[in-house]
Amino acid sequence: MDVSLAQEAMKISQVPPDLDHVTVKSSIYGVRSANASSPLTIKDSSIGSNVFAAVMSDNANSPLTIRDSIISDNVFVGIQIKDRSKGLTIENTVVSNTINGHGFSYTEADPVNFCSYEAENMTSFPIYFEALGKSLTTGDCAKVGY
Repeated sequence: MDVSLAQEAMKISQVPPDLDHVTVKSSIYGVRSANASSPLTIKDSSIGSNVFAAVMSDNANSPLTIRDSIISDNVFVGIQIKDRSKGLTIENTVVSNTINGHGFSYTEADPVNFCSYEAENMTSFPIYFEALGKSLTTGDCAKVGY
């Protein structure tokens, strides 16, 4: 399936379909999931040349999986996760060439205390994350822990 030149190429809520071999391009929003109550899986798909988030998830009550996909050439955000998510898996996926924003953005309404018992049961470790791209030469990048 190909979707292009839309304000919201795919707006998904409640029970989303699995998106397999889907192309979403040249839209204001790519795939936008809000309040999904069932897992959303995006597999072997291409999402690119969109203005805002290529993949956006708000208040997900169920897992989001992006696998074997390409998310590229978007203007502001490649993947944007807002508020709490019940699970996020991104495997064998390329996020590249976000023109004016973030390739990946994850925002939670409430801060997470990674030292709490609850966080240990919610999060599996180790967390593997690989980011490739042009290096920033005018600033410092560091991970700060408490």
